[in-house]
Amino acid sequence: MTSVLFVHGIGTRRPQFDAAFEVIKRNLLSSRPGLTVIPCYWGEPLGAELYANGASIPDYPTTRGPEEMTEEDYQIALWEQLYRDPLFELRLLSIKEDDTAASQGRGGPPQPDLLRTFTPSTTLQTELEEAGIAEVFETARQSVQGSAAYRRALLAVPQAPDRYRAVTARALVARAIEVCEEQQTYAPLVTDARLRDRLIEQVGNELAGTRRAFGSWAAKQLFELALTLGIMDQVQRKRGSLTDATYPCAGDTILYQGRGEKIRTFITGLVQQAAPPRGVTRAQSGRSRLCRPAG
Repeated sequence: MTSVLFVHGIGTRRPQFDAAFEVIKRNLLSSRPGLTVIPCYWGEPLGAELYANGASIPDYPTTRGPEEMTEEDYQIALWEQLYRDPLFELRLLSIKEDDTAASQGRGGPPQPDLLRTFTPSTTLQTELEEAGIAEVFETARQSVQGSAAYRRALLAVPQAPDRYRAVTARALVARAIEVCEEQQTYAPLVTDARLRDRLIEQVGNELAGTRRAFGSWAAKQLFELALTLGIMDQVQRKRGSLTDATYPCAGDTILYQGRGEKIRTFITGLVQQAAPPRGVTRAQSGRSRLCRPAG
């Protein structure tokens, strides 16, 4: 029985390969039903890839298309903004809730100002010391509590107390980190996302006056709102998605020319495993020059 091995070209990844293979297989079998059509997909196991989740691309996690971003990407995008502007989320929350209230015709009394008299518990104080922001936390509290963005958020979220507490907790921690940077002191939580998130949860719980989970404001909604408002530069916003679309082709070309042995070996192995044409021995088939290096 004759075998046909479909080997894709550079830049091809799984969705495109699967679609092309189905078309080729269907058309070949319609004219030669006895063929064995074999896929040879090397794109993801051996092709070019971005290491460290695109760390070498400026703002890569924050500039991918929303449909391509994971929850981790959204969290990275959110914190990159909060590190630049601790009140960023409070401002966006005000805009979002104002628009929703206007469209639905709802309103209500403002949120109570929980930061006015907020004092960390002994447990929270211990965590603040571990995180390296205990000395600046009161400064951060006063800064956030006295900001116009915080006051607008109190008015904008009358029916979303959990959302208000989540956003406020992140603003407090982000502002504390900023104060540390201003004072040129090191805070361990800057490089420990788990410590940072655990601290934020504790702050939110104490703002809520309860030990239950205080809820969160989805980073995905924030990111999409930022795009809608045009906060990110048009070209900068597309850097990640453009990188995703273009790097496989250029990367595969360079990879094949410089270190293509694994790809050629992979293809050769599938050729040798395939059933040879009638009258051709497997040994003869194995001497095929189909996998000769290009050039």
